[in-house]
Amino acid sequence: MLAIGIGLFVVLNIGDLVSTYVALGGGFREGNPLMRALLARYGFAALILYKVGVIATVGVGVLLLRRSHPRLAQVTLAVCIRRGRTRTGLRECKIAVLGTFDEADWAVG
Repeated sequence: MLAIGIGLFVVLNIGDLVSTYVALGGGFREGNPLMRALLARYGFAALILYKVGVIATVGVGVLLLRRSHPRLAQVTLAVCIRRGRTRTGLRECKIAVLGTFDEADWAVG
């Protein structure tokens, strides 16, 4: 069950990465000041590296946590999935329905 959750977390983060790439290519601006500075300095590779780091940290952390606290590992992963799904989903729904979104919806992280 944990493997499915980690897989879902990976897929959601890849979806967020793709939607960010498309939106930035379409003229939208990154709302997260730190990520905006990294994108300006290092390009989209900075976001890719960030996402790989997030995926690795959460994945390894949850697997390590599972050894001593299996329920806490499940809850931690559920929170990470919920956070990613909510933020990415909100952004994509607003783009699809309204053709735009609020600056506050665009923070990547």
